[in-house]
Amino acid sequence: MNYVDIENVSFLQIQICLNVADLGSFTKAAAAMHISQPAMSKQIANLEQTLDIILFIRSKSTHVRPTPAGRILLAKWREMVQDFSLTLLRAAEIQACKTRGLVVSTTPSANADAFLMPLLDRFNAAYPNVETRVDLSSLEEQKDALIQGTIDVILSNPYRSELFHSDELESRMILPCPWSVGMRETNPLARLPRLTWEDLRNQQFIVPNNLAFIRKLNYDCGAAGFTPRIVHMTRFFSGLADNVRADNEVFLTDRYMSDYGRPGYTYRDLPGSKSGVLLALRRHESNSHVAEFLACVDQYIAEMAAI
Repeated sequence: MNYVDIENVSFLQIQICLNVADLGSFTKAAAAMHISQPAMSKQIANLEQTLDIILFIRSKSTHVRPTPAGRILLAKWREMVQDFSLTLLRAAEIQACKTRGLVVSTTPSANADAFLMPLLDRFNAAYPNVETRVDLSSLEEQKDALIQGTIDVILSNPYRSELFHSDELESRMILPCPWSVGMRETNPLARLPRLTWEDLRNQQFIVPNNLAFIRKLNYDCGAAGFTPRIVHMTRFFSGLADNVRADNEVFLTDRYMSDYGRPGYTYRDLPGSKSGVLLALRRHESNSHVAEFLACVDQYIAEMAAI
């Protein structure tokens, strides 16, 4: 590929390409951007010539779709535009001397009522003028957003805690608890007052489609001398209980997750296992509200420990 002078790539050209990809039509994109179709087509043609890459497949039909190479560039350009928009918003807030709010993230599988909402209620009572928002995303998305500064604090499951071991981030357990085994009330194990990993030898596991979690399950079961029999994988960490269809099927959860405490199911803690709530944040934090939120977290933990 020849050398590309990126100074000849304009933000307008990128926005045009994103609109064409979203609307699937040069005509619709031109109308949405209030420019003529010939002018739009010329901008795209000039960009393709500059990059030496064909971005869109043209056909006799009015529908336009990106080429494989175009899809790669469009995905990255979309991220760039989103980042630019967020940065522009923050710059405007700084210029207007607005107080920065606080964004706390957790996963969709978390039971926010069990820990997040009490913490935010406490924080809002102490700092009523600080705007707080909640972000729901996967652990991988949380890490990226934390580094980029679009979220300020993560409260999530600790099974992927290694994601937050870096020079930029730090993490700690704040509400430790054991893993719990969930099962139908008709499962023979439900009659036992307590369970061990060995008791799960003949059970069939419902698990999330997550390699790190499956590796951990294999490790814990292997330490008890058996390999877990996985019979179904859910797309997400939530919804495990809904897929238990037999009396010998079980799933793992904990008291801070949405699948815990569902009516019609029995839950037994696994002694010696470790789960709970992980708190992660940036090491060098400029948002003063993060320290105030952490103080509320410490107070909440102390009160929970005293109960």
